[in-house]
Amino acid sequence: SREKHGVLLFDEISLRKSLQVNSSNLSYIGLEDYGDNSTSTCHKEFADHALVFVWKSLGSNFNQTIGVFASKGDVKGTVLAQLVLKAITLVESTGLLVEGIVCDGA
Repeated sequence: SREKHGVLLFDEISLRKSLQVNSSNLSYIGLEDYGDNSTSTCHKEFADHALVFVWKSLGSNFNQTIGVFASKGDVKGTVLAQLVLKAITLVESTGLLVEGIVCDGA
């Protein structure tokens, strides 16, 4: 069906630096996080950017946030390429199709 066809959108936004502690699992919020399940914070820096991925259906008004990744500065090209491929793989593993990619290219 047309609803399963869509595009992957991503954009990077600036954030205000802040640090919070999640007392339920003793993790930090506000540090770099690329979703690699790493619990080590010794090398992580304060995040000042977020990279947001969204899948948008071409046949309906349905949108689904895929992920948000925190970084210090712009996400490097090699990391961005890995995250885009991971997002496509995860979306298509659900039966949805990625027909294109849209970003502002900045």
